[in-house]
Amino acid sequence: MSMAIRLHFWENTLSPGDPRRMIWHLMEVAMIQIKRVYDPVSKEDGTRFLVERLWPRGIKKEALHMARWCKEAAPSTDLRRWFGHDPAKRQEFKKRYQAELAKNPSAWQPLLDTARSGNLTLLYSENNPIAAS
Repeated sequence: MSMAIRLHFWENTLSPGDPRRMIWHLMEVAMIQIKRVYDPVSKEDGTRFLVERLWPRGIKKEALHMARWCKEAAPSTDLRRWFGHDPAKRQEFKKRYQAELAKNPSAWQPLLDTARSGNLTLLYSENNPIAAS
């Protein structure tokens, strides 16, 4: 099951380098959702991007029906190792990941460009679905 995320960020509450600054413009244009690579493809997915540093185990490229593999937009190896899927670290992980994204807008700009023309699905390969938090 995928978790659809409608992004509700207001431009005046975000610093100039915050990667969410441009996302609020997309609210009326597209739905951006995240979905596990193990979940079935649906027509509501729109354009699909894999956002992982490592290729997901047991998944063939053709099975993902993705437009692009965006390694650079995924959390860094150091951040992933620090996090270690520890739920107690999730909030700090989110802060650190957002800081990484803010330093590298060219990594996520293609995602925003794509979302301007329709729905966008970001694929991840964690075994357990990510809970909204």
